[in-house]
Amino acid sequence: MKKILIIISILLLSGCFENSGYITKTCTKKEIANTLETNTTYTFKFKNDIIEEISVLREYNDTDKVTINSIKTSVETQNKYLDLNYEVLSNTDNQYKINYNIDINSSDEILDKFMIKKKRSELVNNLKDNGFTCE
Repeated sequence: MKKILIIISILLLSGCFENSGYITKTCTKKEIANTLETNTTYTFKFKNDIIEEISVLREYNDTDKVTINSIKTSVETQNKYLDLNYEVLSNTDNQYKINYNIDINSSDEILDKFMIKKKRSELVNNLKDNGFTCE
């Protein structure tokens, strides 16, 4: 049993597992305008300051369903135009929640739209400059 634990420890320390050495970071921002609350969360995995994977979660909450419907229409039009990879997580009268999986090699138009930089340090600084809190 000790031998197995030692071998596993060596493999973990040597980086023999697929995700070894990767760090995940999250940056969040909450905005409120009248009755509309918007929460945005960036989650990204990086190694040696180079981002490998990034997702952007946007959640819109409002007591006015007309506002939510307007947001849905706008977001769906944008998603089709930019050909984005996304998943709608919630679609009710008062909430619209959508998660984008952004390819780090996407067009500059997409990267600019989501304020994405390819280096973790640049992305974090950019997000912080735009009011995000990063952990």
